[in-house]
Amino acid sequence: MKSKKTIALLAALMLSVTMLASCSDDDDKLSSTTATTTTTTEAQTEEDTTEEETTEAETTEEETTEEETEANASGSDIDAVDGSSSTEENPIALGEWCNVALYSAVDQAYHNVQIRITKVTTTTEDPDYIQDCIDTNNKYASEYYQFTVDDLELPSDCELCVFEYEMNIPSDFPVAEYGLSLPTVLISVSNISGGGIPNAEGTATYIGLSTTYSLETGEEIEYEVGNTYQFKKYFAMVQGYEDYVFETYNYPDGTTDTSDAEFIYAYFASR
Repeated sequence: MKSKKTIALLAALMLSVTMLASCSDDDDKLSSTTATTTTTTEAQTEEDTTEEETTEAETTEEETTEEETEANASGSDIDAVDGSSSTEENPIALGEWCNVALYSAVDQAYHNVQIRITKVTTTTEDPDYIQDCIDTNNKYASEYYQFTVDDLELPSDCELCVFEYEMNIPSDFPVAEYGLSLPTVLISVSNISGGGIPNAEGTATYIGLSTTYSLETGEEIEYEVGNTYQFKKYFAMVQGYEDYVFETYNYPDGTTDTSDAEFIYAYFASR
């Protein structure tokens, strides 16, 4: 059964087709994506066979787990770049940490956390992975946020993509006694050359492909300072198009009065 958002997408698409025939942007369903267009020129690890080798492998695994736990509790020790040092033409590389400030109601100020994008996958590259992401989301998400690719009714030259990112919450991030709510960073897609994303033929542009949408990845968890968490988002993109980056923005670390504060933008590579 299609959601209300899917119905909204159908209406938007119908309107777009009508407009094109005459001459020719948080976390909701991809149905807000519109197809409005404007004319443009543009190894196998071998299994251990002896008991001694198995014991060594188990010991190594335990040590690795401990190392990962220590890394997750590293807090503000993570070395991160400042978002203002990045541009669309010189974005932060995949896997590199960046400081992004989030608001804390405890002291009514913005404080740095660290985020990094670790992986971007298209349907063309790995359709099974994309479907697994959808299946997992539909298993844990409320009915309203469950979907199939067909529900999205993407244009014929577009495909579903998923990116993974991590967020480290420093141990000194101010948090209330009741705990930390879901830490959210708004991340959008930005065309490096500006404007919308050109269609496959280069004869028109899509102006609704900038929004990204959250995917559920498992059971609900309690967020705590001093830990690193993994997230996934999905978006639509023209098949084969790679000249885009991910963009996020927020106020500087320590900001308490936003009336005259300026945003800091950060750009992350998609490849």
